[in-house]
Amino acid sequence: EDVVFDDAMRESDVSALSKLMADMSFQERCSKTCGAEKMDQFRANHRKVESGDVGRVVEAVVNLYGAPHLRPSTILEKAADENAATAACWSLVTFMQYAAARSATEGGVAPES
Repeated sequence: EDVVFDDAMRESDVSALSKLMADMSFQERCSKTCGAEKMDQFRANHRKVESGDVGRVVEAVVNLYGAPHLRPSTILEKAADENAATAACWSLVTFMQYAAARSATEGGVAPES
């Protein structure tokens, strides 16, 4: 079942993604967890996503894959929990891959996977 997003949810996800992108210690952890190559792809995918309507892209990804755990706001909460941070890394990398693919269908740019 689709998650019904409102503007506040979209703004929360945009803010959460910004915080995750600015958190270098979390990204370093993700690099160790997921590998440097995955993180390079993640950053390239983020560059593709950030130029669009990030909140709408989050909504589309969550509803397309039935994956509310891929919301950046949910990932940000997990990132703060030492026991869930590893899963948060994988969720973030996966979200960004899906988001770039979604952005590509709207903008004609292929995602890096």
